[in-house]
Amino acid sequence: MNYSKMPPCLSCKSSFNRPGLTWILVLLAFLLIENQNATAEVILPGDPIYVIRSTPLKVKTDTTANVPAGTKLEAGDINGKWVWIRYPDPTNGFRLKEGWIDSANILKRPKGKSEASPAIAKRLNPKQYVWYSIPKGQSIEFQFDCDHSQLDFFVFSEEDLEAYKKLLDTGDGKVSSSSYVLNKQKGTLDWTPKDNDQYYLLIDNTIFPSKGADGKHSVNVTTFFWKEVVQPPEPKDDKGLIIGKVRIKFDNFKEKNEVYEGPLTAVIGYKDKVESGEKPKPDGEIEAKVDKNGFFFAGNVPKDRFYWIQSIKTPTFESPVPFKFYSQVDYEKDEPTFVDFGPACITSGMEPKQTGVLDIGYYDLKVVSDGSIVIMLTIPLDQFSNEKSINIFGTGKNLETELSRHAWFKSSFSSSGWTEKVVADLKWIQDERARMRKRKTGSKNPFAPDPPKKAPAPKKDSSSKKAPVPAPKKEPKSAPAPAPSPKRAPAPAPKKN
Repeated sequence: MNYSKMPPCLSCKSSFNRPGLTWILVLLAFLLIENQNATAEVILPGDPIYVIRSTPLKVKTDTTANVPAGTKLEAGDINGKWVWIRYPDPTNGFRLKEGWIDSANILKRPKGKSEASPAIAKRLNPKQYVWYSIPKGQSIEFQFDCDHSQLDFFVFSEEDLEAYKKLLDTGDGKVSSSSYVLNKQKGTLDWTPKDNDQYYLLIDNTIFPSKGADGKHSVNVTTFFWKEVVQPPEPKDDKGLIIGKVRIKFDNFKEKNEVYEGPLTAVIGYKDKVESGEKPKPDGEIEAKVDKNGFFFAGNVPKDRFYWIQSIKTPTFESPVPFKFYSQVDYEKDEPTFVDFGPACITSGMEPKQTGVLDIGYYDLKVVSDGSIVIMLTIPLDQFSNEKSINIFGTGKNLETELSRHAWFKSSFSSSGWTEKVVADLKWIQDERARMRKRKTGSKNPFAPDPPKKAPAPKKDSSSKKAPVPAPKKEPKSAPAPAPSPKRAPAPAPKKN
């Protein structure tokens, strides 16, 4: 900023150690404006936007539709405070309408966030409350916007929700909430679950509690459920990427029979050198957050290093991962066998695999009644095949299911610099599988492809019940047909008189 261009009436006439009050106020105002500009949400064409309160769709001075609160849209052209959008109007057979909406009535999706659940728009009358199920096992940021008054927001367990309803109905009882905000018109509420139980967001427009909203006015409120999306870092030439998947299922463990849907963290151990058959102790660990479908990644990790899943962490317990995996089936004995899989390495010099991507596999953990763990491991390549046993997930029987880690990364992070490498890694695995399966022709492995089909030989009819087919009659030999005359150009058509 060029202070020499300040108007004379605002110039500093006091000594340096005692600046004038006017100058201080001007400087503070300038810094405040600069800070607001730096943190303002700028909407650009193509951005996902959400309507926070019902807004008219304008073309010149005409209103062509009213877009309700909670509607998800995509920003088009920008003209000052106006944003051009396309809206399929449900009141007119979902006919697509275009026009301008005021940016004061829309919200840009926060950076690094995605929808954990669709937005909810609700009108609450005095003495009314409403609750919604929260997606299990996810950290959620609730963002709310009320039109002209305040409300209270609580996160309750199922037990506390029933206690709260009883308290409002009878005035008796006690209730507690680990996360809440009181008497707010706009704001956010963060929630991280401690277990796999069902929790609820309750929005309250009653006179309870005493320090909450007054509950005297009808309020329109729009609530958004945001979850964090962890983006992979931009790739570095000398680094690698790990992708994988984990799942924990309780099999009568503490009287639970369910798939654990709470937050998970995959703890990846690593070591520079591992001897054959060794159960290594890690030199260090890398933690990777697991999404709600079980997928995870670890970006820009060193190559030429061995990696394995050391443990799976949850807020309530930690599951160590054993090195004996139920991963083969002996087809002669028809029983599972256990394989000491060991760590996998991201090899930088391996030809032709130079993608730097390691699919560490799918670790399906089953926690049984005594707390012990059984694992079914899915790996991208069959490393243990022989005539009678094979890694049952590593043969390409169901390529989409087995290599879903690649498909997940490609669809979730399409703009990442790693995506091209992940696609190349998938191609390499497919080519490698095709090469390996060529060597399995004639194997007892039921997942190996059938040998190339030959033309079927004519079948011999061994049935004695059918009458014999009479021999064909011999035709008398006829004179050979005359050789065809050489081809000549067709004679010209006769001229018409």
